[in-house]
Amino acid sequence: MTNFVRELKIVLLGHVAVGKTSIALRFTEDKFDPNTESTIGASFLTKSLVIGETKYNLKIWDSAGQERYRSLGTMYYKDSDATILVYDVSVRSTFKKMKEWYEELKKFGPENIFVVVCANKIDLENQQIPKSKGEDFAKHNGLEFMETSAKEGTNIQDLFKLICKSVPEKVLEEKQKNKKSQISLISYDEENTKKQEEKTGCC
Repeated sequence: MTNFVRELKIVLLGHVAVGKTSIALRFTEDKFDPNTESTIGASFLTKSLVIGETKYNLKIWDSAGQERYRSLGTMYYKDSDATILVYDVSVRSTFKKMKEWYEELKKFGPENIFVVVCANKIDLENQQIPKSKGEDFAKHNGLEFMETSAKEGTNIQDLFKLICKSVPEKVLEEKQKNKKSQISLISYDEENTKKQEEKTGCC
């Protein structure tokens, strides 16, 4: 029985063809299509996870990796609770692109967003980026790190479970505090308006 329900918005960022869509589909539908086409703009998926007494309703945004869609990134990670920064361990340039996405996220993303660096396609033999490189980048920036294979399903469930377990501690308290502040502000405005109407004899 679940006593708590939490809603999390998660966005996947990274260069084209690093496997963002495959990760999302493996998690939400437990399937893998080697011929998945590149995402245009962004796609949206949902899935719920129950961990302990808490049910997590996950809203997952799979963003496009092409440069021409880079300027749209802020639309997807705005108000997000977590980001998965994905790179392909078999293509060196995708690691550099992943770091560029992270720099943009730091500039324009939510202040306390939870970030996981995801080294995808570890099933491939021609790996060009050692695990230590991803781990060092994550450690240096205070981020989490995980290796995955969307093709084989390796660590995909664990990736999203990690987010569910970690985000509430870092983000949700602040988000709840902001909501309370907004409610208080609305209540104050309504009360102030009512007083003004009473003074002027309105209505």
